[in-house]
Amino acid sequence: MATPQSTARDMFRELMSTPISENIQRCFQCGTCTGICTVTPLVPEFNPRQYIHLVQTNDVDNFLKVAHAAWRCVGCYKCSQLCPRQINPAEIMEALGTLVRKRFPEKSSSNQNTINDAYHDQILANGRLNFPQLYVTSKLKTGRFMDLLSLMEIKTAMKMILSPRMAKILALGKPSGWDRVRKVLQARIDHS
Repeated sequence: MATPQSTARDMFRELMSTPISENIQRCFQCGTCTGICTVTPLVPEFNPRQYIHLVQTNDVDNFLKVAHAAWRCVGCYKCSQLCPRQINPAEIMEALGTLVRKRFPEKSSSNQNTINDAYHDQILANGRLNFPQLYVTSKLKTGRFMDLLSLMEIKTAMKMILSPRMAKILALGKPSGWDRVRKVLQARIDHS
């Protein structure tokens, strides 16, 4: 019978066998990913640096203590853009979160499937994420509309709307060759 530890070891092996983790051993634990993380201030247990260290050291016992937050990455890629070792923590966290959801479903939120569906729908429709739209859609689909009316949420929304980056992101349109890439992504999503 599989124990949580053996399941976590298998999960780490699966993660390490993917191209996503090819640079994971280069991480020297500078903490840039956690320092810039969008999620960490809201969910202190979500610590990309710590998760990468736990995978590097195959520390399944400590991983199991924090696995419940591993799926929280919102895919903003701020950590990957600033990583001095070009490890791409965002993709590692996304892959780790997917594996936790698959192998430890009891450790992920019941809302996670709904949020993932909104994420996939947006990627497949547009070829990229619109974070404000994803955030609002996720709140609406999980029945947490009132969260959007808090002072903190309103300030954050205004900051996003007024950002010059927002206009640039909205003007990007779909990536070139998107129809071909979309088919591959749809097949991958259907397979997982």
